[in-house]
Amino acid sequence: MLSQDGAMKTFDFNISSADMRMDVRGERIEDQLKIIIRTGEDKKELLIPYRDDLVIPMTLFSTFESVKEKKSVKLPFFDPSTLSTDQITLTF
Repeated sequence: MLSQDGAMKTFDFNISSADMRMDVRGERIEDQLKIIIRTGEDKKELLIPYRDDLVIPMTLFSTFESVKEKKSVKLPFFDPSTLSTDQITLTF
């Protein structure tokens, strides 16, 4: 879910195969992103630093609209499918 200004408030991500299902839920709590991962009966929680310019796949299009006037911009990126953070570069 995005706020009216396009900032991420919460997200849900699910992936499954014949043998496994993974549900990831994220919620922005002030300057942190609280992530809950469920696989079968297991539940794990992570906290990662949250910056206003953090991009997740679900916010990529709104991010593109907000920075398209710049030629190139590097932003922190969180990938819920791999539970990893990195930087992405958007070039226009």
